[in-house]
Amino acid sequence: MPDDCIALHTCCGPCGVSAELALAERAVRFTPYFTNPNIHPLLEYERRLTAFREWSRGLGVDSVEVVSYGLEAFLARVGESPERRCRACVEMRLEATATLAREHGRSAFSTTLLASPHQCHHEIREVGHKVAARLGIEFVDHDLRSAFREGQARARSMGLYMQPYCGCIFSEAERYAARIRRLRGEL
Repeated sequence: MPDDCIALHTCCGPCGVSAELALAERAVRFTPYFTNPNIHPLLEYERRLTAFREWSRGLGVDSVEVVSYGLEAFLARVGESPERRCRACVEMRLEATATLAREHGRSAFSTTLLASPHQCHHEIREVGHKVAARLGIEFVDHDLRSAFREGQARARSMGLYMQPYCGCIFSEAERYAARIRRLRGEL
């Protein structure tokens, strides 16, 4: 793997496509990293890992996968303060990416979370810089949302799995609870 590439934490194939397009505009080279112990249930995890593999194979570059379902580690990390789970989740994944990046000789890391308009960008940037300072590696905080719509369209045309919720068991419950309330006529 070339050492001038950044390590790119990749949450899923569709966000990978969006980040790929936005980073290409900036001539930033990257190696995709998949480390997502937050994704639940197991079948959802497998769908997203498969989409990551399909996308990253098409890039023609090496990728790095931490293939670990991670239910216990995720719940232990976010269980103490479920209301702050998103921050803890981002920190968990960026710590893993930064650590792997250093092990692979990278000097910087980033995340595809910065490609989504549905994410809290200021919090991701804050966490990324905190992790970077603690681990002695640069966090690249480019706003990658400019390519989100095009990336989503391209991911659909590639036949990549398009997930219906953020990934964690909490976001799944929130998404489907609203649907259930509508079906019951409560909304």
